[in-house]
Amino acid sequence: RGTSMPFSLMTVFGLGLVMSGALFLTIDQPSITHCYALYWMPSLGFTIALSGHGVKTYRLYKIFTEDPRIIKVVTITNVDLLKLAIVPVTIITTLLFVQSVQAPPWPQTTSVEEGNMITTYHHCGIDEGYLFSYIGILA
Repeated sequence: RGTSMPFSLMTVFGLGLVMSGALFLTIDQPSITHCYALYWMPSLGFTIALSGHGVKTYRLYKIFTEDPRIIKVVTITNVDLLKLAIVPVTIITTLLFVQSVQAPPWPQTTSVEEGNMITTYHHCGIDEGYLFSYIGILA
């Protein structure tokens, strides 16, 4: 009970999403679905993981920053913390949705010629201008 198990599981689930997103880098010829997953999974997973960990830290902050001369019970329920954890996840989901509508990622092919050998790379492209503005909003 003292470890806030739902939020620990939330952190583990988020980190699992981040790690699973890396698997999409290994696909030889990505589809549009793979490209969406490549950008959605790490961002959303990292946000879920930090939200779960952040609300646990917030609970400790509220318990230990009360006036030590006054003894009172500080009650912070998991439901209250879940409301706080949903806020950043909702913001990131909204930003990712807007990015998906405005500048969707797309599969593309790049060929590199070295001497008499041509190497072809398949990867996902994205509008860098939108990506940099996205990073600026998060900073």
